Parts: sequence; C-alpha cells; structure tokens
Amino acid sequence: MVLTACTKQPAPGPEDPLTNKTVVGKIINTGLVAADGCGYLVRTETGQELKPLNLSADFQQDGIDVVVTYRLNSEPFSCGLLPTILTAVTIVNITKL
Repeated sequence: MVLTACTKQPAPGPEDPLTNKTVVGKIINTGLVAADGCGYLVRTETGQELKPLNLSADFQQDGIDVVVTYRLNSEPFSCGLLPTILTAVTIVNITKL
C-alpha cells in the first residue's frame, strides 16, 4: 500500500506594502504634472514604471541609472490628461550606479 499527500500552497497575494523591495532602474522625466506629465519616474529593468513620492532633488535628473529600495504606498498615483495609473512608492534608499 502506498500513501501520498499533497499540501495546497496559498495563492500569492498582492505585494506587502510594509516590505522593502530593491530594483535597478533609470530615472525618467515625463514632464510636469501640471502640464499633463507624470513628473519623475523610476523605470525598472523589467519596464515597470514607479512613481516615487519622495525623490530628492539630487536624483531629479533624466536618464541616470539607479538602485532603489522602496516601499509600496497604499494608493496608486494618477496623472495625465488621459489618466495614467502608476504604482506609487516611498523611497527608502537610492544610489546612483
């Protein structure tokens, strides 16, 4: 007689907003929010665009490569005439590559 058992794994849920995540990306300037842009974003190596809510002036330079550690915000960021919904993040640490 052979007995087998399976354990059901829970389905992955949304990212935990309290967990820090680190990515490599590039700062991009999409233009002023008041002029239909979305401000400065971090475009990750996978193409995801993140809206940092606390990007310091030292990093507000279009095209610089960075390593960013961030925490998700509970609400997304909306910008543009035809609203673009972006993942809003709080930067915990950022360094230039």
